[in-house]
Amino acid sequence: MESNNTISDNIINCSAIGVSLSGSQNVFRNNTINCSGIGFKVYSFDNDIDTSNLVNGKPIIYWIGHRDETVPSDAGYVVLSNCENINVQNLHASGVSISSTTNSLIAGNTLSGGQFGIQMLESSNNTITGNSLVGNEFGLELVNCDYNEIVANNISSNSYYGLLLTNSHYNTLKQNNVANNGFGKRGNDYSFPFESYSGDIFGVKLLHSCNNRFTENNVTDNNQWGIRVLGDQHDNIIYHNNFIDNGPGDRIQVSMLPPAANAPVANPSIWDNGTSGNYWSDYLTRYPNASEIGNTGVGDTPFYINENNIDHYPLMEPFKVPETEIPDETPEFPSWIILPLVLAVTVVVVVAIYKKKLTKHHSY
Repeated sequence: MESNNTISDNIINCSAIGVSLSGSQNVFRNNTINCSGIGFKVYSFDNDIDTSNLVNGKPIIYWIGHRDETVPSDAGYVVLSNCENINVQNLHASGVSISSTTNSLIAGNTLSGGQFGIQMLESSNNTITGNSLVGNEFGLELVNCDYNEIVANNISSNSYYGLLLTNSHYNTLKQNNVANNGFGKRGNDYSFPFESYSGDIFGVKLLHSCNNRFTENNVTDNNQWGIRVLGDQHDNIIYHNNFIDNGPGDRIQVSMLPPAANAPVANPSIWDNGTSGNYWSDYLTRYPNASEIGNTGVGDTPFYINENNIDHYPLMEPFKVPETEIPDETPEFPSWIILPLVLAVTVVVVVAIYKKKLTKHHSY
């Protein structure tokens, strides 16, 4: 859709794509989208769209410049642009797209049947946790996003890929389940067709993205690649993950290419913490003579990716990923601050009592 249009009072029934919004300065009012495929796709974040617009019976939330608010629980699709401190929780919707948005929480949502489960552009210091991103074209994408927490999400059975970071740095990606992505439409799993797609198919990809921390994740049964780490990337920390049965046939768990055609080898990232690394389900197939070092759970043969990228301490058994609770809307004090707070309150009370006694003494 192009720019500077007014679209109102339409009923759109479709089986593939209802509205694909790439233009700006459009006004949407009283439109109803009924779609068994992708009801709403957004590429532009500068339009006037209110809650009179429905996708599959639920309102589209399209907020620009909002602060300190909670998205209504009946939202069908959510778009946030230039927003701060927004709570998006416990929705059953077809997707969330955010741009230039900070300090927000996206938690406990079921997001399925859309183009993206969650799409993030130029957004920082957000927490994405406890979401189910299943049965979309793409699971979770970050572009030009820094310092976000991506924790304990289920990113599974998406048509093309699970998790993609592009030009995104200093993000924490922890305890996520990234499984069975990249297989297109299978049976009745998806309500939209497997469209023509020329890009990579994978579980996880870090492209031109540096200093990210990727730990305690399950990356399992994804098509083509489990994890790809490409481009000008460097210093990503990747350990305590389970890479299990990714790729067809010969199981391509990990792929790394240099940043340029004339570069000899990929830039270095870190694949262990100095004592333990990742679990690779093909480890003993690649290194049949490897054995455990004592009772450490670590193999005695490093898992070689390239000369700059080696898991020196591959795990012999899958890492046990701990469970993570989904945060509620009201943050709790972290444990390290509770004791100082108690001591501070105690001091205030003691001082108040002492002053009261002193005042009483001097009044005689």
